[in-house]
Amino acid sequence: MLHRNLFEGHTLELTDTAKEILEESKGKDFIESNLQRLCDKVNNHEITSPLDIQNSSASIIINESDSEEFKPIKDYIVNDIKYSDEILNFNTVIFIMAIYLRDKYFELNPRLKEVFRVNS
Repeated sequence: MLHRNLFEGHTLELTDTAKEILEESKGKDFIESNLQRLCDKVNNHEITSPLDIQNSSASIIINESDSEEFKPIKDYIVNDIKYSDEILNFNTVIFIMAIYLRDKYFELNPRLKEVFRVNS
C-alpha cells in the first residue's frame, strides 16, 4: 500500500516527508555513492516504459539489500519504525529509494524523458 503522505502525482513523485526519510535512512547516500553502478544495472533490464525503470530500480535495490553497505538503511528501518505519522517498513523505504533512483536515472538519460514523454 502506498502512503499518501509519501508519494504524489500521476508519475509518483516523492513528497517532502519521503525526501526526509530518504535522507535520514541513508538511502540517498547509498544511491549517490553507487549511482553509476546502479544505473548500469538498470541498463541491463529491458526498458520500454518509465514503469520499467521504476520496477527495475526497486528490484536492483532489493538485491543490493544484502550488502554490508546497505546495513545502515536496514538499521534505520528497524530502529525508526515510525516517522512522523508514517509506519515504515522495508518495502516502503525500498520504494522511496526506487523512485529516487528512477529520477536520477532520468537525469543521467534526459533523452528518455523525451522518448517516454515524462514531465519534469
